[in-house]
Amino acid sequence: MTLVSAINHLPSDYKKLVRSDFYGEGNQEKLLQHKVTVSNINAHFFGHLSQETLVQELSYCSLSVLPSLFEGFGLSAIETMALGIPTITSDFEASGLYILDGVNGNRFPTHDVSMLSDLIRWHIDNPNKSAELGLNGRNTSREMFNANNTYRKYLKLIGTTGD
Repeated sequence: MTLVSAINHLPSDYKKLVRSDFYGEGNQEKLLQHKVTVSNINAHFFGHLSQETLVQELSYCSLSVLPSLFEGFGLSAIETMALGIPTITSDFEASGLYILDGVNGNRFPTHDVSMLSDLIRWHIDNPNKSAELGLNGRNTSREMFNANNTYRKYLKLIGTTGD
């Protein structure tokens, strides 16, 4: 609901430029669809997609927003960063581990519709700087979550080499 409210908060000339694609499913999907309809926001709900189809759909995106109230880790943000898509998340604790605000993405205080709206507007107004954040995010995700930093450490943790 925070994202929909932030888009609705945009001036009308900006709001017309935004198309929101929602991926996955959740228990508030019907409520979200209703809010999108009454807010007259250009949005599409894709539901669950195969990984291949999701990557294809994400290739058309110019910005990713994860406005969650709580995320254990925020894997969808890491995935969009890995694709070089500029990424905005709420300030759930884990996002601070991989997003350096204004360097490789953006963070905003949870529920702060005005700040999220301002960030969306900034990305629209600054496409080159936005793309630079996306590239920095891709580099961050590749450095932090490569095989040596994740898979091999996990194997070591559980006491196997993976051979």
